[in-house]
Amino acid sequence: MKAVVFGLGNVGLITSVCLANEGCGVVGCDIHPEKINDLKNRRLYLHENGLSEIFEKTSGERFSVCSYEELKELPRYILICVGTPAGDDGQPDLSGVVATVKKIAELLRHQTGQYDLVLRSTVPPGTSETLILPVIRAINSRANCQVNFHFYPEFLRAGRAIHDFSYPSLSVWAGTSTETPPLIQLMAKNSNLHRVSFKSAEMIKYLNNSFHALKVAFSNEMAILCQSYGVDLNEVFELFLSDKRLNISEAYLRPGFAFGGSCLVKELKALKSMSKVSNISLPLMNSILTSNEVLKKMLIEKIESYAPKTCTFLGLTFKPGTNDLRDSPLLDVLRHFNRKTKLPTQFNYFQPKLKLPFEFEHRLSALNSVGDAMANSELLVLGPHKLSRTELDLLAEFKHPVIDLQYFNYKFKNKPLRFRNIFDA
Repeated sequence: MKAVVFGLGNVGLITSVCLANEGCGVVGCDIHPEKINDLKNRRLYLHENGLSEIFEKTSGERFSVCSYEELKELPRYILICVGTPAGDDGQPDLSGVVATVKKIAELLRHQTGQYDLVLRSTVPPGTSETLILPVIRAINSRANCQVNFHFYPEFLRAGRAIHDFSYPSLSVWAGTSTETPPLIQLMAKNSNLHRVSFKSAEMIKYLNNSFHALKVAFSNEMAILCQSYGVDLNEVFELFLSDKRLNISEAYLRPGFAFGGSCLVKELKALKSMSKVSNISLPLMNSILTSNEVLKKMLIEKIESYAPKTCTFLGLTFKPGTNDLRDSPLLDVLRHFNRKTKLPTQFNYFQPKLKLPFEFEHRLSALNSVGDAMANSELLVLGPHKLSRTELDLLAEFKHPVIDLQYFNYKFKNKPLRFRNIFDA
């Protein structure tokens, strides 16, 4: 198996030598002459655990380098690993990716056969579809050349990149072909390879890294607060990390709607008060409630955009399986509408065994079933009420909009059933 790798930064160089170590014949290509000169003279400009040993083993034998100008023809497998640095406005600079794709198209103009082009650079969702696939289609319009395009994001940690290449924590692939190319199968090792859309494959790196940054910032802010109260950091964090069911798990990591309840809101308010007492800054922790309010506002705006004469909430509590209304975000949404003197919408709700606060007793009408809700509504808000199979079958036939705040994966007649949500444009 032969491959060329465009871009010999951290990702490209590690990808190149690791593929060479797997037995591939790899040519590394870069626009910076100093990098090419260093590698030709067996000098590594990148320090990474385990890299020098693999480089010495493969360099000149299965791994060679050249400049863009020196490259005259392309092998079956082509990888793009060029950098996409952030500009002054934060926008990723995609010029390197675009220039490389054009260079590849130019070289392929004089070649025949089938090729697999794999992009590993981190790019915003939509980049493949808008910037790269049109070029690929132009190449494929010629009868003598066929290029399959793939996006295979990298998840290589600095200092652990060689290990992460050999033992991927996550393998994600998007492609124009129906079959996974052998090169991607080789890089995926024995990990579970997820085939997704191009936009999902492009987005997952941003999702991962923002969460990692969030964890670091969270840990440090809580450490600052702990220290100010004389709390043993090691002891309390070991306790925190020991809970794998709720703390270090997938719990609470599903999109849907704002949080509520008697604990989360109260504890966050207490943390804000504690930080003021200690005169310390906790910008992340103190922004969580603000972020929560944004979601409530989004639901209000979504309801107002439909301007329904009747709107029914299927569930009003802050989560399923309880009749607890304390700090329910849906009641906050209804309070917003209650404050309007001329209310164009009649609001109803359906949730068994629920006692409303006095302020809502004469402003909300209770309905007896999902069927009643459908018959008496121009808009349904699917809150914490968990739908039964029968109710779901009924709701699938509803002719008016449904806003789903639980973001469940429903199926109707064995097909995915998607309702609207507050994140829809």
